[in-house]
Amino acid sequence: MSDPHNLQRFVDAQKGVYESACAELSAARKRGHWMWFIFPQLKELGRSATAQFYGISGREEAQAYLDHPILGQRLRHCTQLLLALQGHSIHDILGSPDDFKFRSCMTLFAHITEDNQAFVDAVRATGGNNGSRTLIIQHYATNIDWGLDLCKEATLPTDTIANRLMVEVHYYTPFDFVDGGPTWATHWQWGAIATDPSTLNPCCQEAYVREQMDRMKTAYISKGVPVIMGEYGAAVKSTGPGKGIDTYVNYWDGYVTYAAIQHGVVPMYWDIGELIDRNSGVTKNSGVLNAIMSALTKDPEPAGSVGVNGG
Repeated sequence: MSDPHNLQRFVDAQKGVYESACAELSAARKRGHWMWFIFPQLKELGRSATAQFYGISGREEAQAYLDHPILGQRLRHCTQLLLALQGHSIHDILGSPDDFKFRSCMTLFAHITEDNQAFVDAVRATGGNNGSRTLIIQHYATNIDWGLDLCKEATLPTDTIANRLMVEVHYYTPFDFVDGGPTWATHWQWGAIATDPSTLNPCCQEAYVREQMDRMKTAYISKGVPVIMGEYGAAVKSTGPGKGIDTYVNYWDGYVTYAAIQHGVVPMYWDIGELIDRNSGVTKNSGVLNAIMSALTKDPEPAGSVGVNGG
């Protein structure tokens, strides 16, 4: 049997351990050291060599794990064992930080299976405020198209609490424009205000932004499910012909903000201290801030420019 993701490493690790793990879960008290290979999480989240070794590389490996004749069944069984426990929180059963690892595991597999009800139920059952808090369901890789087209996430799971689900996506498109690194020095202009078509990525101008936001409105907002754009932003180029020019970055930030709001998506700009000083509250980049604030009520696209540069 082909094993391109080396899932055998999990089968080997679970030999002689899986039964003990099940017994500990049934007794509502984890004692052994099996979290990495019983409830695996994304590789990027792990720091130790063991966590890296048992980390899941991405969607394909996670899907293969679920489809595996042994591992998928065992993951579902262990999840159901936790769900069956009454009067115990996940923290009580697993301790810390394994309770967070369990939630990461559930989040991972919820993204790559159309039948993710068991995983949503598991989050609801983790105790504390998780039984009633609003849950944010991220699209796979927080990508609009991947979530809707690959994962079919517009079909949301049934929740035990009414009106407590919302959806999150991020927007960094076109990436060769929004990234400020030297690798992407060619495409440094954007949108209808661009003066040189050779500096544009033609795929993703204003019309594309509107199309993406409209997809979220149709899939969720029109059905009463809130959507947040939990990250977005563009960076000024650090090298090349666009180095230090913020005109197009400001316009992109403003237009994406405007398009999101017009379609009912709540935009949340990604700032790591470059826009506003976290200690003093002083504005450090008034160009971006003004573009965002103006776009709350005014379309930044020049009048009569629809269709220019593909927008």
